[in-house]
Amino acid sequence: MKNFDSDAIGKAAPIDKWVAAMEQAFIDTAQGVVEVPPRVHLDRGPNTLLLMPCFGSTYFSTKLVSVFPKNLQKKEWFSRPRPRLAGRQARAPLMGHGKQRGRY
Repeated sequence: MKNFDSDAIGKAAPIDKWVAAMEQAFIDTAQGVVEVPPRVHLDRGPNTLLLMPCFGSTYFSTKLVSVFPKNLQKKEWFSRPRPRLAGRQARAPLMGHGKQRGRY
């Protein structure tokens, strides 16, 4: 599994390339090239788990986000996003989360 942090992403391509890729992703979604099912939202007490899948012809991805509102008071992580990218033929993830920087 490869991990990418924000520095690696910034060095991989200039911002205009990332913007073009995001624009194409919206077009592909609108045209049905990729399938983006509704987000699954699960609450347990004050905490929340969000599951966000996406399916393409070659790859699929899932973003998991855990939200812990009470952590704000402790100056700890409020949210923990975990994106995963896998190939349709692969048995292991192709990409996971990199090192993350704390934000409250």
